[in-house]
Amino acid sequence: MGYRASNSPPYGKTQFELGLASPLQLSSSLFVASRRPSIPLSLKLLHFPTSPTRRTASNGHIPAPIDRLPVEILCDIFSICDETPGNQPCGSKVTLSHVCRRWRGVVLCMPVLWSRISVQKPNQTSVERVTAHFRRSGSYPISLAIIETVSASLEQRDAITCLLPMIRTHASQIKSLCLRLRTSAGDFVTHLNGCQFPRLEALECSLHRCPKDLMKSLMTRLQQGSHLSSLVWSGAEDIPPNVSWHSLTRLELRGSYNLQDVCNILGQCRDLQELILDSFKDSPVIDTSFFLPALRNLQVHSRVSLGPFFRCLHAPSLQTIFIHYRMDADLSRDWDSFGVFLLRSSCDLRSFVLWDVRIDDVQFAQCLELPGLQSLTTIDVRQPISDNILRRITLSNSVDRVALLPRLESVTLSRCLTVDGLLQDFVSSRLAHGRLNSFKVGLGEGQSKDEIYLRSLKEAGRNIYAYR
Repeated sequence: MGYRASNSPPYGKTQFELGLASPLQLSSSLFVASRRPSIPLSLKLLHFPTSPTRRTASNGHIPAPIDRLPVEILCDIFSICDETPGNQPCGSKVTLSHVCRRWRGVVLCMPVLWSRISVQKPNQTSVERVTAHFRRSGSYPISLAIIETVSASLEQRDAITCLLPMIRTHASQIKSLCLRLRTSAGDFVTHLNGCQFPRLEALECSLHRCPKDLMKSLMTRLQQGSHLSSLVWSGAEDIPPNVSWHSLTRLELRGSYNLQDVCNILGQCRDLQELILDSFKDSPVIDTSFFLPALRNLQVHSRVSLGPFFRCLHAPSLQTIFIHYRMDADLSRDWDSFGVFLLRSSCDLRSFVLWDVRIDDVQFAQCLELPGLQSLTTIDVRQPISDNILRRITLSNSVDRVALLPRLESVTLSRCLTVDGLLQDFVSSRLAHGRLNSFKVGLGEGQSKDEIYLRSLKEAGRNIYAYR
């Protein structure tokens, strides 16, 4: 692989005939006179050997295999590669562009590859890189993230000052915006005054020690002309009051907020489909009830009982719930309120994730016995499982004992500290009833019999995964 000699015949299609609807001109300065990327790089580039060509009897050339893939397939492959950029600031696109001249032409003509821009610890180099991304993205919708580090330096402030005019110029293209600012919130408010974000749908904000009036002004600027549907708000700052809550379909609150304030906000989110809360301050008395008719996915992390929260929630469309308790074992989880919520909502709950490493067997059993959980098809338990709990969810042909959660099809047990052989009984009982399609378990010490049994199922083609 590598570049062809300058006297090689042209490819079947030149860079100007790639068939991609790019608004860019390859003759622009960004598409460079040299074959090296014009954006600044810090990673070490790989050197590829030159691809051999075969000469036919008529002195023609047969393209190397790397040049035979259709452009459409290359575009699909490159898009997949760019979804996981790793730690490279420019993603995989730079590496791909160094394989050969043809690949470089395809990379430069794909605006989608240049539409994800991430700036961590802004500096002059990142300013040049963002400039290249904006130009090469054409009119494609842009996802932009600007992240200031803890020790925000003068260099970072200067770099952000250079970035703000570009953000203002390309505001109509920005579809997703992530701002994690420590000292630059005021600069954003000043430069974005009167700016419109007509495509903005997803916003993530984390403002460090930002005054309330400045926070409100920034939210006002960012929502001008936008149709915000997703909001992630994190940090110790108060939740901004001037958000268009009624338009949100996804809301994530990261921080210790008063439960009453959260409930007041949720009462305005009628179209909410996904809700993530982390975490609450203790608020035993709540005088607000709220109805979320479209809510399908709920994830809650808390150091206090969620009983007051579930007592005022009504979510008839809920399908998946994730509860993470970070409480001592002797504190009540108030599963009764959770059970009443499930019955009141009459929701068709399918998936339940419970993460509570300090819960005791009594409270765990109370949770699994709730009528609203008996229709579950997927469960993920992220705390140690005892003999008693495993026996309770093992199916039996006896009419004297009814097992809990009879419809399970996918089971994940992160840590199973049970007597050797109980896991085999559980899995075999579920397989006998034709229910279990997927099983993942973390084994403890002294479970050789269970381990051998699970390994035999995996070798037989079952979707079984056991680990220590």
